[in-house]
Amino acid sequence: VVVLRDALRGKSDGTGSPGALWMAWRMAPYDATVRALVKEAIASYEQALDDLGALDFTALLVRTRDLLRSSAEARLQAQRRFKVVLVDEFQDTNRVQLELVLLLAEKREGAPRPLSLELGEGPNAETIDVPLEPAALAVVGDRKQAIYDFRGADVAVFERMARSIEASGGQRQFLQQSRRSTNEVVELCNNQSQRFLVRDDPS
Repeated sequence: VVVLRDALRGKSDGTGSPGALWMAWRMAPYDATVRALVKEAIASYEQALDDLGALDFTALLVRTRDLLRSSAEARLQAQRRFKVVLVDEFQDTNRVQLELVLLLAEKREGAPRPLSLELGEGPNAETIDVPLEPAALAVVGDRKQAIYDFRGADVAVFERMARSIEASGGQRQFLQQSRRSTNEVVELCNNQSQRFLVRDDPS
């Protein structure tokens, strides 16, 4: 149902193509069965992790974020350990990773601030609104590479981080000179890609 809805809406990620629409129509009768199978598979997977006393990558992120949000002492210890934070390829991050970075880079004066366990973009979005320590956080990334959707990466997270840094007195810097290739290769790539990419920023 979700795939069919997205296909009918013609999402920009290709799910609105005729092939995606046809596949969604073919799968619609099996939606409930597939959902039940996925739910069962997830339950089995989580039980196997519990039996092993193990955590997967997502659980590590979520539990670490939750610990730093709920335990002022744990956050303070982490902030003392990581005095400066540098994150490369920031376009490949998701909301949980954004919160982790912001909690580590929280402004030290008055830290750790009490935070509720409520998450969201509204009045409970305290984590993403924490002030940042001056000169303690640098992130590097390219929004145009966010098309890969790596581990749930969200381009909105990239922009939200940039706004948080600016709100705390930091600034954006655009690296416009390539040091990875020759001028001829860069010019060829730029000429070919300008047909597909909208230039909305100087990066």
